[in-house]
Amino acid sequence: MIDAYFSNLENAIKNSPIVIRYDMQRFLSIPSEGYVKMKIIFIDLSSLEFSEYVVKRQNKAIEVIKFRYNYMDSNKKLIFRYDNAPHHKKAATFLEHKHDDMNNIIASQRPCLDEILIEISSIIVRSF
Repeated sequence: MIDAYFSNLENAIKNSPIVIRYDMQRFLSIPSEGYVKMKIIFIDLSSLEFSEYVVKRQNKAIEVIKFRYNYMDSNKKLIFRYDNAPHHKKAATFLEHKHDDMNNIIASQRPCLDEILIEISSIIVRSF
């Protein structure tokens, strides 16, 4: 089940027209837990560092326990980051939140990879 979830992530990347290359590492510590780490390079040479620690629950649902999605321009300057590190307790969506390019904290739920790719696509299109 977790391997299928990781395969779905990889298919989203493979099917994205803005991705030029990616590196994906999958780790399954036990059948019900896993970790995925990716670095994705886009057509404008910006990049996304993506990591998730996931658990399969008894109801067979996959739950993302820890995540970090760090998007940077080609000079490695932060454009945005989503994470659920417990360091911004005043965020309305604590634990989950977003950092913008000025490191402002924005209340935000965890987006799925497809939503992140759409957000990045719109940023890339605006830059041309």
